[in-house]
Amino acid sequence: MILKLLNTILFRLKHKILLKKYQKNFKTYKELEKFCNQINQNNYSNSDLNNYRLKRFLSSFDKIPDQFQSSFKLLLEAVSFYIFNFKEFPKILDIGGVYGEGFLYLRGIYKNATINYSIVENNKVVELSKKIDFKNKYNQKINFYETLEQALNENEYDIIFSSGTLQYLENPYELIEKLNNSNSKLIALSRNAFNLNEEMISQMSYLYGNGSGEIITQSYRNKVVVYPHKTLIEKKLINILNNYSIEFSKNLKKIHEFNNTYSKDILFKKI
Repeated sequence: MILKLLNTILFRLKHKILLKKYQKNFKTYKELEKFCNQINQNNYSNSDLNNYRLKRFLSSFDKIPDQFQSSFKLLLEAVSFYIFNFKEFPKILDIGGVYGEGFLYLRGIYKNATINYSIVENNKVVELSKKIDFKNKYNQKINFYETLEQALNENEYDIIFSSGTLQYLENPYELIEKLNNSNSKLIALSRNAFNLNEEMISQMSYLYGNGSGEIITQSYRNKVVVYPHKTLIEKKLINILNNYSIEFSKNLKKIHEFNNTYSKDILFKKI
């Protein structure tokens, strides 16, 4: 008991030291990106990071449909809203959907539905996604794209969903403008990081805290990853999405690591 308490105290102390070392504010995105690249190359496309996320995903492939995550809440609400209003199951595009956790969660609920699910992700995730055998398990293929343009050129989607992703883009408002010009009936944006100003921060996390599924091994406990984080201005985002109206929005918990930053789920409906 005493040893466990001592280890907890030491970890918290070390955590504070690491935050001071790695979590900093920057004036330009280039400076921010350069700093993060010094700690883990290619930031969110880092090979070690995405290989670890894949290992966690594959190790819990059969369990993920039963494991609720906060990122699934708005996805499930959007799908339920769509089915109620349009009487059919929607075609879904998930921006930042990693290896398909959202698909697996919906598959666990809507067992008899044909779930048309596509994902936009970074090039490393798209490359590694080829190792996942959705076809054998669910008799279905999930399409992975490196850009939103590729996805929209190939298909039209009823719901465009994104969770905790916009704040990790260099130019999030450019993507939002493309969403505004899409033919999607619903746009569901979950776990957004909003601030009155555009804050550029190097966000630190531990490798083991990334991905879905069971933590593979504690040997990853001390591995640190750092990537660029850029807060959004809520009013600016809403103004860009002028082809859509807000169906509902819900405040989430405040993000204590960053000053005056708050999180929100918003569901938009095509006007």
